[in-house]
Amino acid sequence: MPSKKEEREEDKPGRAALVVFYNDYEAGAASASVVFQDSMEFLKTAPFEVVPVPAMVHDIATARQAGTFIKSERLDPVIIHLATWTGDDLLLEMRSSMEWRPSSIILWALRDINSGSLCGCQQFSMVLMEHGWDTPDLLIGRNAETIKKMSKRVPHYAPQSVASWIFEIEAKDETVKSILLALRRLRVGIIGARTPGMMEVAYDEFGILGVIGPSIHAIPVAELENCASMQSNSDIATALASFKKTFIDARITVSQEAIDEAMRNYLALKELIAKHDLDAVTVDCYPGYMGKVCIAFSMLADEGIPCACEADVHAAILAWIMQQLSGKPTNHIDTLDVDPLQNTLTGGHCGSCSIQLARQGSATIAPVRLANEGVCVVFPEKEGPVTLVNLVGRGGSMSYQRSTFRVLIITGTVIEAGLVFPGNPAVIRLDVPVDKFLATVNQNGLGHHWIVGQGTHYIQTLDQIFRALNVRVHKVL
Repeated sequence: MPSKKEEREEDKPGRAALVVFYNDYEAGAASASVVFQDSMEFLKTAPFEVVPVPAMVHDIATARQAGTFIKSERLDPVIIHLATWTGDDLLLEMRSSMEWRPSSIILWALRDINSGSLCGCQQFSMVLMEHGWDTPDLLIGRNAETIKKMSKRVPHYAPQSVASWIFEIEAKDETVKSILLALRRLRVGIIGARTPGMMEVAYDEFGILGVIGPSIHAIPVAELENCASMQSNSDIATALASFKKTFIDARITVSQEAIDEAMRNYLALKELIAKHDLDAVTVDCYPGYMGKVCIAFSMLADEGIPCACEADVHAAILAWIMQQLSGKPTNHIDTLDVDPLQNTLTGGHCGSCSIQLARQGSATIAPVRLANEGVCVVFPEKEGPVTLVNLVGRGGSMSYQRSTFRVLIITGTVIEAGLVFPGNPAVIRLDVPVDKFLATVNQNGLGHHWIVGQGTHYIQTLDQIFRALNVRVHKVL
């Protein structure tokens, strides 16, 4: 007979993780630690080992700590106990940090009408199933049946190793692989709703997460406005000094009050980016918020945070990818005009580009077009080779593989043409025939928003990234 030290692996008891979630805003948040302690006491009678996850999940940092702990301890199954209703963004953040898929998830709700625990568990169940997990068990309250049902889900022995799941990437090119891995952790913020009258920019959160990788985080405009109103005079003065240094050669045609408001919004955006740990941002700016965040977008691009106009989540993702590959900020343009004789496309938005894209001495700080208020940085994009990409589509979550995501990638050269549009226009001589470009866009239902990246040296890498994601790549033939 083997000694206890020689105990066979299959004779060891299973080890289940217990992780408690709560939301600071909800009723019962103050009692979350008591819920945690009482639950551990209740589970002492379970015929398996219960390993408490030290971090109670209530924000991004604790969600990541919990996921990392579960992975490092090789815990299976994972018992998710909601002390209150909690946002499913934290569930997905924990899932990403786990980097593997346990055999089972058990959702455990309190019998507490005020906490929102049960509805939170139902929400978690929907999100997990949409991303390809088996139907999770949903248990309510503390009774003998609870432990009995848990026991059926716990393996008879603790696994010695865990297989990679979420970040299992097949790519030979190291740059492609690093971008694909980073996309799985990318956090994109959208402030406000989808732009009215622009269904084209509607986004499918499940599809984006399942096919491309990023998670999308919706933030009310009211949160941005409240954050802007709370900025101190000293912080605004510091931001103004940065503004003056950045745009030292620019001609200023707006009031100091308008610039002060722009700095408030810049500081508020920075605060929200830090709070929500965002990698890219888009704002519902048209028409009611025009000129409010344009300068903020310009300054944030210089700080490595790509920003997209008009609540276009796809464009924000593209801007991040393009900035990673080119090492420079991007331009987000509408298709405004084409000239078949010159083989050029003219595009532009209101004026939110990094000053790095301007010719020396060409920038003006001006009100936004149409609304004639707010603050923009207006200049024509400087000459040079560029890559243009458009991404649209939906579908393709982990439990529903069909997807309509599609991109068009083309190259060209920005030529000198002056300020042909009151924003950040780019007149681009395409490397493909304009008429065939227009036909390809029309025949394949591609959109009017384009991200323009500096240079063309990374076009093959960009192509490989989308093909690895099973996004259909269109070519102009």
